[in-house]
Amino acid sequence: MTDPKLTAWLAKQTPDQRPIVDALFAAVSAAAPEATCAVKWGHPTWTQDGPVCQIKPTKKYVGLVFWWGARLADPTGALTGSGAKMRTARFPTVDAVDAAAVQALVAAGVRANQEHGDPTRTQA
Repeated sequence: MTDPKLTAWLAKQTPDQRPIVDALFAAVSAAAPEATCAVKWGHPTWTQDGPVCQIKPTKKYVGLVFWWGARLADPTGALTGSGAKMRTARFPTVDAVDAAAVQALVAAGVRANQEHGDPTRTQA
């Protein structure tokens, strides 16, 4: 990592969170190679035509938040939430991370930004 903010953020993760964060980081980066990752809103956030997703650890799980989550196909039922836009996939352990499912959601998030615009500037 060459981004000091991202390096510092990663260093703050607990030993339980870090393997989950690393698995999600790898899956998201593989699914969206043209996206930029930077710490925004306090968490690693991938942007491509607007924010796509963000890793957000909690005490019980590591969340992967999708801005257009409400519009994404979710065949595995990983997304939770009820807002007009955002949904979160929750990963309590590294074994819960299905890289293929994560990559499909990320790719769909990138497409949603291309189809609907930047979710921070567009109505749901």
